[in-house]
Amino acid sequence: MIQSDGERLNELKSQISAAYGREPLDLLVKNVRLVNVYSGNVVLTNIGIKAGRVVTISPERPPVRPIAIFEGDDMYAIPGLNRRPLPYLIDPPHPCGALRGDRPPGDDDPVDRSDGDRQRCGL
Repeated sequence: MIQSDGERLNELKSQISAAYGREPLDLLVKNVRLVNVYSGNVVLTNIGIKAGRVVTISPERPPVRPIAIFEGDDMYAIPGLNRRPLPYLIDPPHPCGALRGDRPPGDDDPVDRSDGDRQRCGL
């Protein structure tokens, strides 16, 4: 469906209003670890979405209650991973998985397999 200029302008105004907290977000993704794909830094934050676009990234709750809330449970949000405007969410790696050899394909990083880690993971 092709949007008219007026429809697109109204959508942009709505997204800006939501970013400033004047109207509700369509979706708030709470407590995700956002990965900066350039620096590798990871921060715990909330991601606000309005009309299919990310409009806020902030550790603070929005002033207006969002329409829907998704609890991220410390999943990782990686922008651009799936070429969609919304970030891709993955479960955090479990430290015991690496000890058991549950690493993703192509991950050749050495893993600390100390005796203390082995005991905590029941290996």
